[in-house]
Amino acid sequence: VILGILAVMAIPRLTNFTSFDEATYRDSVVSILSLSRQRAIASRRYVCVTVMAVTGSNAGISLSMDARTPESITGALACTAFLSLTGYPQCNSGIACPKSATVGAASFAFDPQGKPVDTSRFLLNSNPAVTVTISNQQAVTIQSRSGYAS
Repeated sequence: VILGILAVMAIPRLTNFTSFDEATYRDSVVSILSLSRQRAIASRRYVCVTVMAVTGSNAGISLSMDARTPESITGALACTAFLSLTGYPQCNSGIACPKSATVGAASFAFDPQGKPVDTSRFLLNSNPAVTVTISNQQAVTIQSRSGYAS
């Protein structure tokens, strides 16, 4: 009788790894955003972040850098230098999304001080400055003044 109850309750939970995949993906998104902020500060360049909004494995994040010095930029950002995400799952030159997750789109950059800006280099002052949604998970937010991702 006890084995029957355990089988009914435990087996469905053990065979459904969707929530684990989505939680792992959320943690990876936070790590990638922190990495891109650190990269912007260390290189004194703008680092652009693009989150593709799709359900399934075609969704993902890509990072690129504007190779020009911040002082020489007069217009919009031209983030053409692709940044590798070594050590993270790859999908379409970015971090792969689990098949089940639905991810909300976002496009922004970190300035050389690590603050989030739009592609016209205006600071994003709302708090949180950027929100990335992932189905069944707490949204990933980036704070406007610090660029901290959580």
